[in-house]
Amino acid sequence: MLPHRTLVLAGERIQGIGTPDKPVEIPAGARTIEGAGKFVIPGLIDAHVHLVHLADRTHVTGDEFLPLFLAAGVTSVRSAGDAIVAETGVQHFAEAHPERCPRVFWLARSSTARRRFIATSATSHGCAGGAGDS
Repeated sequence: MLPHRTLVLAGERIQGIGTPDKPVEIPAGARTIEGAGKFVIPGLIDAHVHLVHLADRTHVTGDEFLPLFLAAGVTSVRSAGDAIVAETGVQHFAEAHPERCPRVFWLARSSTARRRFIATSATSHGCAGGAGDS
């Protein structure tokens, strides 16, 4: 962030950016964080992960590794496909703990003859990983 700026956030959204020439109103009771020497970046997206392979190879569960994505600034991941039963367990954990997990998007085969791949969000859809496979 440029020096001498004020960033006002409400929830997950930027509400305003103030400059010395155009200050922004800071809401009463707002929490203040000193940002000197720090960076502000949008949430990162890891667009190719295999969450179940990660769990299998490291011998950990979703509750152990999903929060690590957030700790690294990754707020969304796109799982490129794994076994549906294992994906479902990871998906349920991510949906139940959005404060600790990144948003998880699953890659699932559609049931069309062309076998196109579609992405579905675990946080806005039901179980999708592998749905429609024949």
